[in-house]
Amino acid sequence: VGGIDIAGDNKRLRLGASQDLQIWHSGSDSLIADSGTGNLLIGGSSEVALMDNSFSEYMVRATHNSWVKLYYDNAEKLATTSTGIEIAGDMQMNDAHPEINFKDTDDNSDSRIYHSAGSLYIDADNNNEVGSSKIRFTVDDSEVLNMTTSVSTFAGNVQVPNGYQL
Repeated sequence: VGGIDIAGDNKRLRLGASQDLQIWHSGSDSLIADSGTGNLLIGGSSEVALMDNSFSEYMVRATHNSWVKLYYDNAEKLATTSTGIEIAGDMQMNDAHPEINFKDTDDNSDSRIYHSAGSLYIDADNNNEVGSSKIRFTVDDSEVLNMTTSVSTFAGNVQVPNGYQL
């Protein structure tokens, strides 16, 4: 009472009326190919995981109606949540003009942070809603700087080193 043995590299297990699902080993890689008209779907009752060959380290985990987690060397690096994503560690944006856009439900970019020509920019309003935009800086839940197009308000004292003007 055993399984199915197909000896030899590049020998394929073919499934389906058109043999459109194939599983084989090339000698160096293990492969699954779906050449049919549908999708290749993998399901699990509660969790689906991609792991290393000893099943001791996660690479990807996904749970039913919940989170998806990506791993680097078995350390969780990115996870989806009910409100968005969580990132563990640094986020690097390797692009000539990296940009983070903040969108609301109308899918318009309302604000953005970007880097260009050696400078960092914070745009509080990309929708040109004149008069309603501001940038606020807070420390320990207390506002220390509030900027609009017409005025910047500082809470507390502003200290300027000798020889410089504000």
